[in-house]
Amino acid sequence: MRNALSPLFFVAALAFTSCGGGGDGSSPFRIPCNTGAPFCVIQCDLGCSQTSFSVTEIAENQRLKFRFSDEVDPATVNSASISIRTATGIAPAGDFEVNGPEVVFIPRVTTAAGISSFGFQRNEAYIITLAGGSSIAQSVTNLAGDGLTQELSGTVVASLEIGRAHV
Repeated sequence: MRNALSPLFFVAALAFTSCGGGGDGSSPFRIPCNTGAPFCVIQCDLGCSQTSFSVTEIAENQRLKFRFSDEVDPATVNSASISIRTATGIAPAGDFEVNGPEVVFIPRVTTAAGISSFGFQRNEAYIITLAGGSSIAQSVTNLAGDGLTQELSGTVVASLEIGRAHV
């Protein structure tokens, strides 16, 4: 039995080591985009489609996770590439964290005059936009410099109770 598995193991190991982006700067575990684009959002907490979100309500303290098709260049993650703002331009308190192909917005808990705020303001609408398409120069990119070919945008309302985030 051991001899029968050895060739199979060798083929699997060879396939595993030959996958990847070669010298183009992409990660070895790249997931192809359904659209054929070189880089895209493949999953997010907001029910991402190619251009919008299906989730419209979030909690005041909800983390927002975006998973991309390839490892993200951390230098390209900022408030221009992923904009989270009210209609009047106010951003929630929080920070972006990049881990390989994932970008997470983590709301920051603040306290002023004994009152705690949890990043998003209760019952406030936020427009979330991931730059792409005509604004591809401002886009989150992979390590090879590929950005999002389409803008992804939607509006959410921070109307859910603390800890009642959509999953």
